[in-house]
Amino acid sequence: MAAMEKKMAPPLEGVDQGWAWVVLAACFLSNIMNAYFTYAAGVLNVALLTRFKENVAFTALVGSVFASLLSLTGPISSFLVNTTNCRITHLIGSVLIFIGFSASYFVNSLDVLLVTYGICAGCGTGLVAASILIKLGYSFDRYQGIAVGVAVAGSGMGMFLSGPLTQFLLDTYGLNGAFLFLGGLSSQGFVFAMVMRPCGRELLEKAKRKEANTGGFFSSFDFSIIRNKTFMIVLFSNVLWNVSYAILLIHLTNFAVTEGSTPAEGAWLITMIGVGSIFNRILTGLSLGKKNGLDPLLLQFGFLGLSGLITIIFPLFSETYKGQCVFAVIFGFYSGGMITLITPLVVHLAGVSQVAAGVGGMYLSSGIGGILGPPLAGAIYDAWGTYEYTFYLSGALFLVGAFFILISSIWRDELEPEVEHLDIKESNILGGSAMFLTGSMSHLAEGSSPSSARRAMKLSKHSLLIDDVLRASHSSVHRSHLNKEEVDEGEHQPLNQLTVPDQ
Repeated sequence: MAAMEKKMAPPLEGVDQGWAWVVLAACFLSNIMNAYFTYAAGVLNVALLTRFKENVAFTALVGSVFASLLSLTGPISSFLVNTTNCRITHLIGSVLIFIGFSASYFVNSLDVLLVTYGICAGCGTGLVAASILIKLGYSFDRYQGIAVGVAVAGSGMGMFLSGPLTQFLLDTYGLNGAFLFLGGLSSQGFVFAMVMRPCGRELLEKAKRKEANTGGFFSSFDFSIIRNKTFMIVLFSNVLWNVSYAILLIHLTNFAVTEGSTPAEGAWLITMIGVGSIFNRILTGLSLGKKNGLDPLLLQFGFLGLSGLITIIFPLFSETYKGQCVFAVIFGFYSGGMITLITPLVVHLAGVSQVAAGVGGMYLSSGIGGILGPPLAGAIYDAWGTYEYTFYLSGALFLVGAFFILISSIWRDELEPEVEHLDIKESNILGGSAMFLTGSMSHLAEGSSPSSARRAMKLSKHSLLIDDVLRASHSSVHRSHLNKEEVDEGEHQPLNQLTVPDQ
């Protein structure tokens, strides 16, 4: 018994237990605030058009830069997380948001707002958002799907609040006063950052990177992920659908105004998107999991396809405000699911050891699409005087993105030969609604050996340390059982009962 205790991996502090749930609460609240800032861009875009009287394309560029930098800063976020930790990265982002919004109070030029609001505050939201998702990847394993679903539901709540609250601020305090209020609100991020202390898994990953890196800026990035064909195709799909997503985020409010709605009614469309988004963010998180969970790639394919269809047919019923509200709720439902899948897709396709690089890549690809979409839609509107063609373009790009998700599964099958394939109807979660997404799902077989898990997740040459992580993260739950049972050292055991071999 003593020998067995000596070889047993110590439980990882703050993973799936204890402080991890405090971290989840901080991530939830931080997501509410960060999403509020991001989705307020559409309402602020209308105010900027009214205030500065510039053309639609250039005015949309300010909000586009702000919203897309949330994603474009992904590699910088990964670098900061790898060289420091999630807490410091989140704190730096919160400081940048505070400075950007507060400085915008004193600005009376659209060109300067592009720097203070668009670039400075936009970079801050990117650092905050990426640090949240990476932190969840470190703090949760067994309950990762639920944790991500709950945390990103905060984004849906922030979206719900952004429309009417931002319009209230604009009506009460004006554009400059609204920026000052947002600056004060962003200071709450300092508190959320302090809660995100490094957990056991994060410390182990940092130790592994420190041992592997020889120094220099680029050594802090894990470029091995580019050899993962499936993941790279998912990144390209991410670029396509984020062009469409950014177009709708920035221009939907102004579209409603051009159709005869008041600015307040246009702002409520963002709230309607939030209503649908909150529900599906939680539902998508609950549908994921290692046991009988839905395949994240399959979910992404379905969400993209259905978002494309509803966007293409939107012009058929977009003339009435009720029709616009119906579209906003349905679009919010499906798009909320796509955002929820960012971290699960990274962990599923690249593994825990590459979660920082993977999330950074996902955000970078999202930002590329985000910065292209709104100015493109603005140019189309300036040229033809209608938003109808922008909706056709957005819907088409959603569908093309879904096609590339389907293509990506070809290489995943080659990379994961030991994965079990289950019919989607066998899932005990979302069994009925999942019939809309035809096909099959896959997940790692329960009880697979560490070597099987390592090959399926395509971990690096330092994967022995990740074996320790897998063992330790599960052994804490079953520690009492291990103390009572003898372990046969010559046979493979389930992941939740593994012990570390003598080194």
